[in-house]
Amino acid sequence: MISTEQLHGLPGSTATDSTGDTIGSIRQVYLDDHTGQPSWATVTTQSPGNPEVFIPLHDAQIDEQGVNFPYTTAAIAAAPHIDTGRHLDAQQEVELSRYYGVHMGDAVAAPPGAITHPLPVDHPGGVPQTDAQGGAVPIADEAGVMIAREEQLHTTTRRRASRRVRFRKVIVTEEKTLTVSVRREELRVEQMNITDDGFTDEAAAPVQNDHTIVLHEEVPVLTLQTRPFEAVHISIERVTGQQRVTDQIRAEHIKVDDGTSNTPTG
Repeated sequence: MISTEQLHGLPGSTATDSTGDTIGSIRQVYLDDHTGQPSWATVTTQSPGNPEVFIPLHDAQIDEQGVNFPYTTAAIAAAPHIDTGRHLDAQQEVELSRYYGVHMGDAVAAPPGAITHPLPVDHPGGVPQTDAQGGAVPIADEAGVMIAREEQLHTTTRRRASRRVRFRKVIVTEEKTLTVSVRREELRVEQMNITDDGFTDEAAAPVQNDHTIVLHEEVPVLTLQTRPFEAVHISIERVTGQQRVTDQIRAEHIKVDDGTSNTPTG
């Protein structure tokens, strides 16, 4: 449970859920009316329907990230919607306690700028007095320090998939013409002189009355052979660029009310 000694660093700190994921930032802390102990905190969320929710501090723990709550982000986002910045009445606290399954006493809202200094030990009950809006009321003859806080915009980056690129080979068919030299046999007939002694060409021999000669020719024969002709190297290159981001930040200003005018400071 969060103690009063740890109270001053809570507003503005990061709130995480039971899995360690960031819920948002703590906006306000509520003190128990009877004990003065921190009992509830309001946390800003990204949910449009419930942008600031109540979470009990009963089982919360402070770690290096901020304040860790033993509830899931979905459960916190679905918590009852109750207006913040004002006193938390008994009925509202019962509704919240039943939802989270905890038992709490009555709590009073303590906005961030109003609980930045420990109360004197001799203060009656050890509980700060509050006005109708839940703000701290100055106590006569008691010195204290009130600190105004402001939000600061910090940026970080997270990695996400931007696009998917698929690589595949596509077969493209095209027609290609080659010129091939081919040979063929043709029949040639020559007349020869015959003498009384026979043929003048001794190599020639007479043939029968019926003779067949087979002529040959060459024809083109196509064969396909696959070979590598191109290679592509694929790699990922990280390119650094600049991108502008915009958000709204809030700052607290301390106003001094002396009965005649309200003078802002800071």
